[in-house]
Amino acid sequence: MFNVVAPAEALMSRLRFPLKFALIGFVFLLPLSVVGYYFQSEINHEIAFTSLEQQEVEYDRALTKLLKDVLRHQQLVSLCLKHETVSNSKVTAARAAVDAEITTFSLIDKKYSSTLQSSGDWSSLSAKWQDLKSNISKSNLEQIQKLHTDLVSALTAFV
Repeated sequence: MFNVVAPAEALMSRLRFPLKFALIGFVFLLPLSVVGYYFQSEINHEIAFTSLEQQEVEYDRALTKLLKDVLRHQQLVSLCLKHETVSNSKVTAARAAVDAEITTFSLIDKKYSSTLQSSGDWSSLSAKWQDLKSNISKSNLEQIQKLHTDLVSALTAFV
């Protein structure tokens, strides 16, 4: 019967001790190298994924702050049009806060639009805010509420 390990025995009997140890070391090092390669590639994948998640968190935080400011603006405009005790300066400050958040978010969108693929949607949302701003003085309470509701819905869907 043929011995399966006979070729290995023949090879090992011809080699000197330093070469035997080198061959055994290589045989053990080869699978370890393969495992190390796959481990490193998995670590690199996790780092890239974590970086993308950090970008998304920054994007979502800015968008959430914008949504909060738009809701605050809606509340103040509604109270002002109902002739409640809200001054125009508070409405103007709220409008300025939304404008500042839109500017900030536009910069963040430019920074991450290629990786998050969202610029087309953002330009339509920004246009809705500009439309709302231009129609505030010309519209009644119901129309303004509808414009705000449309903008809030679009922002919520964008999140």
